[in-house]
Amino acid sequence: MRRSRSGSKKVPRGKPQTVPKYEDNLTDYICGKAEQMSQFADDSFDAVVCTLVLCAVDNPEAVVKEIKRVLRPKVGVFYFAEHVFARIGDGTRVIQKVAEPIWPTLFYGCHLMRESGEVIREAGFKVCKITRFDLHIPSPIMYPLRSAIYGIASK
Repeated sequence: MRRSRSGSKKVPRGKPQTVPKYEDNLTDYICGKAEQMSQFADDSFDAVVCTLVLCAVDNPEAVVKEIKRVLRPKVGVFYFAEHVFARIGDGTRVIQKVAEPIWPTLFYGCHLMRESGEVIREAGFKVCKITRFDLHIPSPIMYPLRSAIYGIASK
């Protein structure tokens, strides 16, 4: 977590080499588990951005609950983009089922059969718009990540 000079809070997520992009605008950095953000007060964020996170956390329901808790009422917005378990009848779903037992070991805890859209929808956001789409996957090994969602939710 970093706090910008203007006072807004930003959470860069990803490999450490991505953090320097934020150096000019941010002053604080806090590492922690998304499932437990007790260092942040209720209703303290204007926005939370979550990209390809819910597949790899221990408890996606707890993460979304925490995101909802820290978002400000009426103005707080949750932006997300996640890969998800493919729809029934989609061949990708079969590949995901076959790959799931070994995938988390190979790809940093990533789970292919997570229904992240449902987790977000069931969290009780007042507004929740989710769009499902298929990613263009250039590498055959990454084909199980093809099914994805993006959206916006607010309290």
